[in-house]
Amino acid sequence: MQVVYAREPMPNSFSRSIFLAGPTPRDENTQSWRPHALKILKRLKYDGVVFVPEPSGFTWNVEFDYHEQVEWEEAAIHRSDCIVFWLPRDMTKLPGITTNDEWGTWKHKVKCVLGYPKDAVKVGYQKKYADDRKIAVTNKLEDTLQSALEFIGRGEYRVGGECDVPLMIWRRPEFKEWHRAQVSQGNIVRQARLSWIFSSKPGHVFFWAMHVSVYIAAENRQKDNEVIVGRPDIAVAVMYYPKKTPELTEIVLVKEFRSPVRNPDGYVWELPGGSSKIFASSHDVILAEIEEETSLKLSRSRLRYHDTRQLNSTSTIHHAKIFSVKLTQAEFAFLKERQGQIFGVSDDTERTELHIISLRDINRMHHVDLVNLGIIHMVLCH
Repeated sequence: MQVVYAREPMPNSFSRSIFLAGPTPRDENTQSWRPHALKILKRLKYDGVVFVPEPSGFTWNVEFDYHEQVEWEEAAIHRSDCIVFWLPRDMTKLPGITTNDEWGTWKHKVKCVLGYPKDAVKVGYQKKYADDRKIAVTNKLEDTLQSALEFIGRGEYRVGGECDVPLMIWRRPEFKEWHRAQVSQGNIVRQARLSWIFSSKPGHVFFWAMHVSVYIAAENRQKDNEVIVGRPDIAVAVMYYPKKTPELTEIVLVKEFRSPVRNPDGYVWELPGGSSKIFASSHDVILAEIEEETSLKLSRSRLRYHDTRQLNSTSTIHHAKIFSVKLTQAEFAFLKERQGQIFGVSDDTERTELHIISLRDINRMHHVDLVNLGIIHMVLCH
Protein backbone atom coordinates (compact mmCIF):
# COMPACT_ATOMS: atom_id res chain seq x y z
CA MET A 1 0.00 0.00 0.00
CA GLN A 2 1.33 3.41 -1.00
CA VAL A 3 0.09 6.34 1.09
CA VAL A 4 0.30 9.77 -0.53
CA TYR A 5 -0.18 12.59 1.96
CA ALA A 6 -1.31 16.16 1.37
CA ARG A 7 0.83 18.15 -1.08
CA GLU A 8 3.16 15.24 -1.77
CA PRO A 9 3.93 14.46 -5.44
CA MET A 10 1.37 12.39 -7.32
CA PRO A 11 2.49 8.84 -8.16
CA ASN A 12 3.22 8.42 -11.86
CA SER A 13 1.82 4.91 -12.03
CA PHE A 14 -0.46 2.58 -10.11
CA SER A 15 -3.08 -0.13 -10.51
CA ARG A 16 -5.80 1.16 -8.20
CA SER A 17 -6.37 4.14 -5.94
CA ILE A 18 -8.75 5.60 -3.36
CA PHE A 19 -9.18 9.02 -1.78
CA LEU A 20 -10.17 9.39 1.88
CA ALA A 21 -12.70 12.23 1.84
CA GLY A 22 -14.38 13.50 4.99
CA PRO A 23 -14.06 15.98 7.85
CA THR A 24 -10.50 16.98 8.74
CA PRO A 25 -9.50 18.19 12.22
CA ARG A 26 -8.88 21.92 12.38
CA ASP A 27 -7.11 21.97 15.75
CA GLU A 28 -4.45 19.91 17.51
CA ASN A 29 -6.88 18.54 20.10
CA THR A 30 -9.18 16.75 17.63
CA GLN A 31 -8.13 13.28 16.51
CA SER A 32 -8.26 12.36 12.84
CA TRP A 33 -10.15 9.23 11.72
CA ARG A 34 -7.76 8.60 8.82
CA PRO A 35 -4.93 6.79 10.71
CA HIS A 36 -7.49 4.18 11.74
CA ALA A 37 -8.66 3.94 8.12
CA LEU A 38 -5.08 3.23 6.97
CA LYS A 39 -4.75 0.45 9.56
CA ILE A 40 -7.96 -1.12 8.31
CA LEU A 41 -6.83 -0.95 4.68
CA LYS A 42 -3.56 -2.60 5.61
CA ARG A 43 -5.45 -5.35 7.42
CA LEU A 44 -7.66 -5.81 4.35
CA LYS A 45 -4.42 -6.27 2.34
CA TYR A 46 -5.14 -3.36 0.04
CA ASP A 47 -2.15 -2.92 -2.28
CA GLY A 48 -3.00 0.29 -4.11
CA VAL A 49 -2.55 4.02 -3.60
CA VAL A 50 -4.33 5.90 -0.81
CA PHE A 51 -4.63 9.67 -1.09
CA VAL A 52 -4.80 11.28 2.35
CA PRO A 53 -5.58 15.04 2.42
CA GLU A 54 -3.63 15.53 5.67
CA PRO A 55 0.09 15.84 6.42
CA SER A 56 1.97 12.63 7.18
CA GLY A 57 2.15 13.32 10.90
CA PHE A 58 -1.59 14.13 11.09
CA THR A 59 -0.69 17.36 12.88
CA TRP A 60 -2.69 20.54 12.30
CA ASN A 61 -0.62 23.33 10.75
CA VAL A 62 -2.16 26.78 10.38
CA GLU A 63 0.72 27.87 8.14
CA PHE A 64 -0.06 25.61 5.15
CA ASP A 65 -0.70 27.07 1.68
CA TYR A 66 -4.48 26.85 1.24
CA HIS A 67 -4.48 27.15 -2.56
CA GLU A 68 -1.78 24.50 -2.89
CA GLN A 69 -3.85 22.19 -0.67
CA VAL A 70 -6.99 22.71 -2.77
CA GLU A 71 -5.12 22.04 -6.04
CA TRP A 72 -3.57 18.89 -4.57
CA GLU A 73 -6.92 17.57 -3.40
CA GLU A 74 -8.50 18.29 -6.78
CA ALA A 75 -5.74 16.39 -8.59
CA ALA A 76 -5.85 13.49 -6.12
CA ILE A 77 -9.62 13.11 -6.34
CA HIS A 78 -9.42 12.97 -10.14
CA ARG A 79 -6.70 10.31 -9.84
CA SER A 80 -8.84 8.16 -7.57
CA ASP A 81 -10.72 5.09 -8.72
CA CYS A 82 -13.03 5.45 -5.73
CA ILE A 83 -13.69 8.32 -3.32
CA VAL A 84 -14.40 7.11 0.21
CA PHE A 85 -16.71 9.58 1.92
CA TRP A 86 -16.62 8.90 5.68
CA LEU A 87 -18.64 11.45 7.66
CA PRO A 88 -18.14 11.26 11.44
CA ARG A 89 -19.79 14.67 11.49
CA ASP A 90 -19.68 16.73 14.67
CA MET A 91 -20.67 20.34 14.04
CA THR A 92 -18.28 21.54 16.76
CA LYS A 93 -15.12 19.56 15.99
CA LEU A 94 -15.60 17.90 12.59
CA PRO A 95 -18.21 19.87 10.63
CA GLY A 96 -17.02 18.69 7.19
CA ILE A 97 -18.05 21.84 5.30
CA THR A 98 -15.54 21.22 2.49
CA THR A 99 -16.68 17.59 2.33
CA ASN A 100 -20.20 18.78 1.50
CA ASP A 101 -18.85 20.53 -1.58
CA GLU A 102 -16.82 17.48 -2.64
CA TRP A 103 -19.83 15.21 -2.24
CA GLY A 104 -21.95 17.65 -4.22
CA THR A 105 -19.41 17.60 -7.04
CA TRP A 106 -18.89 13.84 -7.22
CA LYS A 107 -22.16 12.21 -6.18
CA HIS A 108 -23.37 12.29 -9.79
CA LYS A 109 -20.21 10.62 -11.12
CA VAL A 110 -20.82 7.34 -9.30
CA LYS A 111 -17.19 6.56 -8.32
CA CYS A 112 -17.76 6.89 -4.56
CA VAL A 113 -19.00 5.10 -1.46
CA LEU A 114 -20.55 6.70 1.62
CA GLY A 115 -20.32 5.89 5.30
CA TYR A 116 -21.04 7.56 8.63
CA PRO A 117 -21.44 6.48 12.25
CA LYS A 118 -25.04 6.04 13.42
CA ASP A 119 -24.68 9.06 15.72
CA ALA A 120 -23.39 11.39 12.95
CA VAL A 121 -25.47 14.54 12.50
CA LYS A 122 -26.75 16.22 9.33
CA VAL A 123 -26.05 13.38 6.89
CA GLY A 124 -29.60 12.88 5.61
CA TYR A 125 -28.94 14.83 2.40
CA GLN A 126 -25.94 12.68 1.53
CA LYS A 127 -27.81 9.44 2.31
CA LYS A 128 -30.78 10.46 0.17
CA TYR A 129 -28.63 11.03 -2.91
CA ALA A 130 -26.57 7.90 -2.27
CA ASP A 131 -29.72 5.79 -2.08
CA ASP A 132 -31.10 7.37 -5.27
CA ARG A 133 -27.90 6.53 -7.16
CA LYS A 134 -27.38 3.07 -5.65
CA ILE A 135 -24.14 4.22 -4.00
CA ALA A 136 -23.08 1.89 -1.17
CA VAL A 137 -23.91 3.28 2.31
CA THR A 138 -22.61 1.76 5.58
CA ASN A 139 -22.33 2.78 9.24
CA LYS A 140 -18.91 1.36 10.08
CA LEU A 141 -15.59 2.62 8.75
CA GLU A 142 -14.34 -0.88 7.97
CA ASP A 143 -17.52 -1.71 6.05
CA THR A 144 -17.20 1.54 4.09
CA LEU A 145 -13.62 0.76 3.12
CA GLN A 146 -14.59 -2.80 2.22
CA SER A 147 -17.33 -1.38 -0.05
CA ALA A 148 -14.70 0.78 -1.76
CA LEU A 149 -12.44 -2.20 -2.42
CA GLU A 150 -15.37 -4.21 -3.80
CA PHE A 151 -16.30 -1.27 -6.04
CA ILE A 152 -12.74 -1.03 -7.41
CA GLY A 153 -12.11 -4.75 -7.81
CA ARG A 154 -8.82 -5.84 -9.29
CA GLY A 155 -6.57 -3.03 -10.41
CA GLU A 156 -5.20 -2.37 -13.88
CA TYR A 157 -1.82 -0.75 -14.45
CA ARG A 158 -1.84 2.84 -15.70
CA VAL A 159 0.94 5.36 -16.14
CA GLY A 160 1.13 9.14 -16.49
CA GLY A 161 -2.12 10.77 -17.55
CA GLU A 162 -3.74 7.33 -17.77
CA CYS A 163 -3.93 7.45 -13.96
CA ASP A 164 -6.59 10.16 -14.32
CA VAL A 165 -8.93 7.65 -15.97
CA PRO A 166 -10.90 5.87 -13.23
CA LEU A 167 -11.17 2.11 -13.49
CA MET A 168 -14.93 2.31 -14.07
CA ILE A 169 -14.14 4.02 -17.40
CA TRP A 170 -10.74 2.41 -18.09
CA ARG A 171 -12.34 -1.06 -18.17
CA ARG A 172 -15.07 -0.15 -20.63
CA PRO A 173 -14.58 -1.76 -24.08
CA GLU A 174 -15.22 1.46 -25.99
CA PHE A 175 -12.58 3.32 -23.95
CA LYS A 176 -10.05 0.51 -24.32
CA GLU A 177 -10.47 0.57 -28.10
CA TRP A 178 -10.11 4.36 -28.21
CA HIS A 179 -6.99 4.22 -26.04
CA ARG A 180 -5.53 1.38 -28.10
CA ALA A 181 -5.99 3.48 -31.24
CA GLN A 182 -4.14 6.41 -29.62
CA VAL A 183 -1.25 4.24 -28.45
CA SER A 184 -0.91 2.61 -31.86
CA GLN A 185 -0.15 6.05 -33.34
CA GLY A 186 2.31 6.97 -30.59
CA ASN A 187 -0.13 9.42 -28.99
CA ILE A 188 -0.11 9.88 -25.21
CA VAL A 189 -2.93 10.78 -22.82
CA ARG A 190 -1.34 13.51 -20.70
CA GLN A 191 -4.37 14.30 -18.56
CA ALA A 192 -8.01 13.30 -18.25
CA ARG A 193 -10.93 14.73 -16.28
CA LEU A 194 -14.21 12.84 -15.96
CA SER A 195 -16.80 15.49 -16.88
CA TRP A 196 -20.10 13.67 -16.47
CA ILE A 197 -21.83 10.34 -16.41
CA PHE A 198 -25.36 9.54 -17.52
CA SER A 199 -27.05 6.51 -16.01
CA SER A 200 -30.26 5.38 -17.64
CA LYS A 201 -30.78 3.22 -14.56
CA PRO A 202 -29.33 3.77 -11.05
CA GLY A 203 -25.88 2.27 -10.74
CA HIS A 204 -25.54 1.65 -14.48
CA VAL A 205 -23.24 3.88 -16.55
CA PHE A 206 -24.44 4.32 -20.14
CA PHE A 207 -23.03 7.63 -21.46
CA TRP A 208 -19.92 9.32 -20.13
CA ALA A 209 -17.77 12.30 -21.14
CA MET A 210 -14.12 12.98 -20.39
CA HIS A 211 -12.03 16.09 -21.03
CA VAL A 212 -8.71 14.81 -22.33
CA SER A 213 -5.33 16.30 -23.10
CA VAL A 214 -3.55 14.26 -25.77
CA TYR A 215 0.00 14.54 -27.10
CA ILE A 216 -0.15 13.99 -30.88
CA ALA A 217 3.08 12.26 -31.88
CA ALA A 218 2.80 12.84 -35.64
CA GLU A 219 2.40 16.60 -35.12
CA ASN A 220 4.58 16.99 -32.01
CA ARG A 221 1.93 19.03 -30.23
CA GLN A 222 -0.62 18.78 -27.46
CA LYS A 223 -4.39 19.13 -27.88
CA ASP A 224 -6.32 19.81 -24.72
CA ASN A 225 -9.57 21.53 -25.70
CA GLU A 226 -11.81 18.57 -26.49
CA VAL A 227 -13.95 15.97 -24.75
CA ILE A 228 -14.54 12.39 -25.75
CA VAL A 229 -18.03 10.99 -25.28
CA GLY A 230 -18.40 7.26 -24.79
CA ARG A 231 -21.21 4.73 -24.83
CA PRO A 232 -21.37 1.01 -25.68
CA ASP A 233 -20.67 0.04 -29.27
CA ILE A 234 -23.71 -0.97 -31.33
CA ALA A 235 -24.65 -3.41 -34.07
CA VAL A 236 -26.95 -2.41 -36.96
CA ALA A 237 -28.50 -4.26 -39.87
CA VAL A 238 -29.49 -3.16 -43.35
CA MET A 239 -32.44 -5.46 -44.05
CA TYR A 240 -33.36 -5.12 -47.72
CA TYR A 241 -35.48 -6.70 -50.43
CA PRO A 242 -33.86 -6.24 -53.85
CA LYS A 243 -35.85 -4.91 -56.81
CA LYS A 244 -35.05 -4.28 -60.48
CA THR A 245 -32.89 -1.24 -59.71
CA PRO A 246 -31.00 -0.23 -56.54
CA GLU A 247 -33.24 2.84 -56.12
CA LEU A 248 -36.32 0.64 -55.89
CA THR A 249 -34.73 -1.67 -53.30
CA GLU A 250 -36.92 -1.81 -50.16
CA ILE A 251 -35.22 -1.06 -46.82
CA VAL A 252 -36.49 -1.89 -43.33
CA LEU A 253 -36.46 1.12 -40.97
CA VAL A 254 -37.76 1.66 -37.47
CA LYS A 255 -39.32 4.95 -36.41
CA GLU A 256 -38.74 5.96 -32.80
CA PHE A 257 -38.85 9.11 -30.72
CA ARG A 258 -35.39 10.11 -29.52
CA SER A 259 -34.88 13.39 -27.67
CA PRO A 260 -31.94 14.76 -29.75
CA VAL A 261 -33.82 14.50 -33.07
CA ARG A 262 -34.28 17.73 -35.05
CA ASN A 263 -35.88 16.67 -38.31
CA PRO A 264 -39.30 17.44 -39.89
CA ASP A 265 -41.39 15.02 -37.79
CA GLY A 266 -39.33 14.79 -34.58
CA TYR A 267 -38.67 11.05 -34.90
CA VAL A 268 -35.54 9.15 -35.76
CA TRP A 269 -35.86 6.85 -38.78
CA GLU A 270 -33.08 4.36 -38.42
CA LEU A 271 -31.85 0.86 -39.15
CA PRO A 272 -32.69 -1.88 -36.64
CA GLY A 273 -29.89 -2.09 -34.11
CA GLY A 274 -28.57 -1.27 -30.68
CA SER A 275 -26.34 -2.47 -27.86
CA SER A 276 -26.71 -5.07 -25.14
CA LYS A 277 -25.33 -5.87 -21.68
CA ILE A 278 -26.42 -9.50 -22.10
CA PHE A 279 -24.77 -10.65 -25.32
CA ALA A 280 -21.03 -10.58 -25.90
CA SER A 281 -21.24 -11.34 -29.62
CA SER A 282 -22.32 -8.60 -32.01
CA HIS A 283 -24.08 -11.30 -34.06
CA ASP A 284 -26.24 -12.16 -31.05
CA VAL A 285 -26.84 -8.48 -30.35
CA ILE A 286 -28.16 -7.71 -33.82
CA LEU A 287 -30.33 -10.84 -33.98
CA ALA A 288 -31.92 -9.84 -30.66
CA GLU A 289 -32.41 -6.25 -31.83
CA ILE A 290 -34.02 -7.36 -35.10
CA GLU A 291 -36.48 -9.53 -33.20
CA GLU A 292 -37.25 -6.80 -30.64
CA GLU A 293 -37.81 -4.08 -33.24
CA THR A 294 -39.43 -6.01 -36.09
CA SER A 295 -40.61 -9.37 -34.57
CA LEU A 296 -38.66 -11.25 -37.27
CA LYS A 297 -36.59 -14.16 -35.97
CA LEU A 298 -33.44 -14.96 -37.94
CA SER A 299 -30.56 -17.40 -37.64
CA ARG A 300 -26.89 -16.39 -37.69
CA SER A 301 -26.50 -17.78 -41.17
CA ARG A 302 -28.78 -15.04 -42.50
CA LEU A 303 -26.38 -12.30 -41.43
CA ARG A 304 -23.65 -10.87 -43.64
CA TYR A 305 -20.97 -8.85 -41.83
CA HIS A 306 -19.62 -5.80 -43.69
CA ASP A 307 -17.48 -3.52 -41.53
CA THR A 308 -16.98 -1.72 -38.23
CA ARG A 309 -17.01 2.08 -38.36
CA GLN A 310 -16.97 5.00 -35.95
CA LEU A 311 -20.27 6.87 -36.11
CA ASN A 312 -19.28 10.43 -35.15
CA SER A 313 -15.54 10.84 -34.97
CA THR A 314 -15.60 14.49 -33.84
CA SER A 315 -17.24 13.72 -30.50
CA THR A 316 -18.34 10.14 -29.73
CA ILE A 317 -15.92 7.22 -29.69
CA HIS A 318 -18.35 4.31 -30.11
CA HIS A 319 -18.44 2.15 -33.24
CA ALA A 320 -21.12 0.29 -35.16
CA LYS A 321 -20.71 -3.26 -36.42
CA ILE A 322 -22.57 -3.29 -39.73
CA PHE A 323 -24.53 -6.29 -40.98
CA SER A 324 -26.97 -6.87 -43.81
CA VAL A 325 -29.82 -9.28 -44.41
CA LYS A 326 -31.06 -9.94 -47.95
CA LEU A 327 -34.70 -10.72 -47.24
CA THR A 328 -36.44 -13.68 -48.81
CA GLN A 329 -39.86 -13.21 -50.35
CA ALA A 330 -41.47 -14.87 -47.32
CA GLU A 331 -39.56 -12.66 -44.86
CA PHE A 332 -40.42 -9.55 -46.86
CA ALA A 333 -44.11 -10.49 -46.86
CA PHE A 334 -43.96 -11.16 -43.10
CA LEU A 335 -42.57 -7.67 -42.46
CA LYS A 336 -44.94 -5.99 -44.93
CA GLU A 337 -47.90 -7.36 -42.98
CA ARG A 338 -46.52 -5.78 -39.81
CA GLN A 339 -45.69 -2.38 -41.28
CA GLY A 340 -46.88 0.38 -38.95
CA GLN A 341 -47.07 -1.96 -35.96
CA ILE A 342 -45.42 -1.07 -32.65
CA PHE A 343 -42.55 -3.09 -31.21
CA GLY A 344 -39.64 -2.46 -28.80
CA VAL A 345 -38.84 -3.09 -25.14
CA SER A 346 -41.13 -1.07 -22.91
CA ASP A 347 -38.92 -1.56 -19.84
CA ASP A 348 -36.21 0.40 -21.70
CA THR A 349 -38.77 3.05 -22.80
CA GLU A 350 -38.28 1.75 -26.34
CA ARG A 351 -41.25 2.11 -28.70
CA THR A 352 -40.45 1.39 -32.34
CA GLU A 353 -42.69 1.48 -35.38
CA LEU A 354 -41.85 -0.76 -38.34
CA HIS A 355 -41.58 0.76 -41.83
CA ILE A 356 -40.42 -0.47 -45.24
CA ILE A 357 -39.29 2.27 -47.64
CA SER A 358 -37.57 2.28 -51.02
CA LEU A 359 -34.06 3.67 -51.28
CA ARG A 360 -35.37 6.33 -53.67
CA ASP A 361 -37.85 7.59 -51.07
CA ILE A 362 -35.24 7.42 -48.29
CA ASN A 363 -32.95 9.65 -50.38
CA ARG A 364 -35.78 12.14 -50.85
CA MET A 365 -36.75 12.20 -47.16
CA HIS A 366 -35.10 14.49 -44.64
CA HIS A 367 -35.93 12.09 -41.82
CA VAL A 368 -33.04 9.62 -42.15
CA ASP A 369 -29.77 11.00 -40.77
CA LEU A 370 -26.50 10.92 -42.65
CA VAL A 371 -25.07 8.07 -40.55
CA ASN A 372 -27.93 5.70 -41.39
CA LEU A 373 -28.01 6.94 -44.99
CA GLY A 374 -24.28 6.31 -45.37
CA ILE A 375 -24.54 2.80 -43.92
CA ILE A 376 -27.38 1.93 -46.31
CA HIS A 377 -25.46 3.14 -49.36
CA MET A 378 -22.25 1.42 -48.22
CA VAL A 379 -24.03 -1.93 -47.91
CA LEU A 380 -25.93 -1.68 -51.18
CA CYS A 381 -22.81 -0.55 -53.05
CA HIS A 382 -21.05 -3.73 -51.91
